[in-house]
Amino acid sequence: TPHLGLVLKILPAACAILAVGLIDDIWGLRAWQKLSGQVIAAGIACWSGIQVVDVAGVHGHAWWTIPVTILWLLVCSNGFNLVDGVDGLAVGCGCRVGDVVVRHFFSRWGAVVKKVGLC
Repeated sequence: TPHLGLVLKILPAACAILAVGLIDDIWGLRAWQKLSGQVIAAGIACWSGIQVVDVAGVHGHAWWTIPVTILWLLVCSNGFNLVDGVDGLAVGCGCRVGDVVVRHFFSRWGAVVKKVGLC
């Protein structure tokens, strides 16, 4: 499949986040330890080629793409973590965000996307 390369780029960072979450659930981590693990995982994503290269119409592969990408990944992962305390809210938000991302991805690449609610 043509998207296997993207999956292989994301997979190491996703595994790092999974490891941080598992370690936190089993043994418990302090906030700075979790944040350090998330920064490392975001760094792995950047090193793999996942980067925010367009912000508010400013496009380019400049020095600012790496810190913006790391910050974006940290904000997104911790945003879901904050709403996780309310039953069902994290799942609902995750489904909706996934729905929007999938629709954007397919519409951007010219595929036909039907109106289908994921949640």
